[in-house]
Amino acid sequence: MGVNAAAPVTISAMRPTSPGGTLPRNRRSGACLAGLLTATVVVGLYPTFSSPSAQATGLDRPLFQPGQHVVIGPSPVPDMVLNHQGTRAYVAEEMTNEVVVVDLADGRVLARTGTDVSPSGLALSPDGDRLYVACTGNNEGSLDVMSTLSDRVVSRLAIGGQPNDVALSPDGRYAYVTSVGAVPWAHTPGGGSSSGVLTVNTATGHVTGWVRTVSDPENVVVSPDGRTLYLISGWGNNRSYLQVLSVPEARAVATLSQLGYEAWDLAVRPDGSVVYEITDQTGITDTVRVLSTRTNKIVGGVPAPSGGAIAFGPDGRSAYVADGGGPDITVIDASENKVSGSVPVPKPSVSTMTPVDIAISTSGREAYVLSSDVVGDLPGYLTLVNLE
Repeated sequence: MGVNAAAPVTISAMRPTSPGGTLPRNRRSGACLAGLLTATVVVGLYPTFSSPSAQATGLDRPLFQPGQHVVIGPSPVPDMVLNHQGTRAYVAEEMTNEVVVVDLADGRVLARTGTDVSPSGLALSPDGDRLYVACTGNNEGSLDVMSTLSDRVVSRLAIGGQPNDVALSPDGRYAYVTSVGAVPWAHTPGGGSSSGVLTVNTATGHVTGWVRTVSDPENVVVSPDGRTLYLISGWGNNRSYLQVLSVPEARAVATLSQLGYEAWDLAVRPDGSVVYEITDQTGITDTVRVLSTRTNKIVGGVPAPSGGAIAFGPDGRSAYVADGGGPDITVIDASENKVSGSVPVPKPSVSTMTPVDIAISTSGREAYVLSSDVVGDLPGYLTLVNLE
């Protein structure tokens, strides 16, 4: 499948999308040389996608079955979103500067859409017509807007710094972009970090607000009512921060700091009552911290695997942790804040493959697990897992 390479329109501060330059490591960007590394498929070790024949299923096309894998590319970053119908997955692929579009009915790769350098964060508009892509770039990051109707990038906003993630308000009016480094919108008298969160009006493409974060921001999520942002920052310095911001004015409300652990992912329960933050804490059992959104305080913890990714099911009764160091999905009872079980994730006999993201189907019966090779020799893949 070729890359969609039609010239984007309505693009400000356009830059070439060809790879080049070096990028610092962060949680989302595992590579140092974006686009310059190639993946080698080891025959016999890597699970290529296979499906039952159309004749066997009685359908025009084969089905994507639980336990099967779809090859994504050399280095998928830990960000993947499903469309609202649950029929497509969009995966950020940083080394090839693409968004990979997967048909979840039969496991086909429908498109590989070229983006700016090193796409790292994805968010889908409420109507499902536009995918917002935060691109880390070479210290000149951008926010790309991709049409899901044509699978082409249609606009680009120069952000500066290194955008890591993007989240949309429930009404789609605002995009919130976390960016590390020299953000041109920042005003930092006396020096200091200019890392922060930018508010972008999606109708005009203009930056309408900015707030500086206490450290380099990574993942960001929006509350269901659209009034609050929750973000993690500080990955890699043995101290992480969970920040609470009021939006759209992006005003800091609370900052929770913890020495000795690193935050990897976070998710807000669909009813907005709690935020789960998954951490990597050596020697500490409660690796999922539970934040009450009423008090903005940590009210509990869950002894789930450290690292990896986390997502709630559509009804909010369960949360699912893709173990960053193991083969299973850990299931958390969200009403009791305790582990209720686990589900095995089929994987090849290659110890360096590890889950980096997870998404739950609209029915809540399936999980899609994105895995990547921590060494970098094998391409990443998407696996369908039956949760029932």
